[in-house]
Amino acid sequence: MRAVENTSLLSNYTTLKGIVLANLESLQKLLTGGGCSKIEMDAQELVLKLRENQFNLVVLGHFNRGKSTFINSLLGEDLLPTSITPLTSVITLIGYGKRLKVKVRFKDGAKKEILPKEIAGYVTEVGNPRNEKNVERIEVFYPSPYLQEGVILVDTPGVSSIYLDNTLITQNYLPRADAAIFL
Repeated sequence: MRAVENTSLLSNYTTLKGIVLANLESLQKLLTGGGCSKIEMDAQELVLKLRENQFNLVVLGHFNRGKSTFINSLLGEDLLPTSITPLTSVITLIGYGKRLKVKVRFKDGAKKEILPKEIAGYVTEVGNPRNEKNVERIEVFYPSPYLQEGVILVDTPGVSSIYLDNTLITQNYLPRADAAIFL
C-alpha cells in the first residue's frame, strides 16, 4: 500500500498556523488588562493549543464504513486491523514517531508497549470484547510526513454501533477534535 503524498497541504497548514499564532499573541497583548477577560482567556487558550503543536483529525462514521481502512491508506501500510464486521472498540491515536512504536494506555493509568501485530488484541471486539482489558486508548507512533507537523489521526469506533459503549466512546472523544472526516 502506498501513502498518499501531498506535502504542500502540510506546508500551507504550518504557514497558516504561524500567522494565526502571531495574530493571537498580538491580540493577547492588546487585551491584557483591558477588562475583556473572557476574550483574553479564549485567546490564551488558543495560543496554548497552537503551541502544543497537536491537531486531532478524527476519522468517524457509522460502523463498518472503512475508517481504519481509510487511515491505513493514508499511512501506506496495513497498520490498523480491518474487517467487514464492526471491529474497532477503542480509540486509537496515530502520531509521529521516528520509528514505529505502539503503546497501550489502560484506564488505571498503566502503560504497556506492544508489537504492531498485537493491536487487534486490544482495539477490537474480537480481541477485547466489551473492552474487558480496560484499555483507555492505543497510541501509535509512525514515521509519516503527514504526522510530522503535529497531526494526530484518531481512529474511532463506529457511531450507531450495535455496541452502545462503542458509540459513547466516540461521542465522548469528539470535544477533543480539531477537525473530523466523516465516512
